[in-house]
Amino acid sequence: MGKSNVSGEYQEKLREDAEVSKVVGVNLRRLRKATKTPEGKKITFDRLAKLTALNRLSIWRFECGRSGMTVATLVRLREALDCSWDDLLGGCESKIVKERKKFSGEIVRGK
Repeated sequence: MGKSNVSGEYQEKLREDAEVSKVVGVNLRRLRKATKTPEGKKITFDRLAKLTALNRLSIWRFECGRSGMTVATLVRLREALDCSWDDLLGGCESKIVKERKKFSGEIVRGK
């Protein structure tokens, strides 16, 4: 019985991770398309790949929500696109954490 529950929790986590990747991907695509070079040209996959030392296919996968990103990759993308964390991560939330906090009554505060 315990194994089934863990498996269910794991599946829920994977679904939530995939949803977050999709939201970040939509934000990334919007930001890339809205960002211009100093010469006024669009930021292409190739240009962003050169700026971030990432593979253009990886960037495409990020934008499609097919691949998650490390924190280091998020930092590179944010700096290359000269955007805020809110711009890049806006709309991301953890339903798992919200539900557990509501159920357990726990509140986490910075010190």
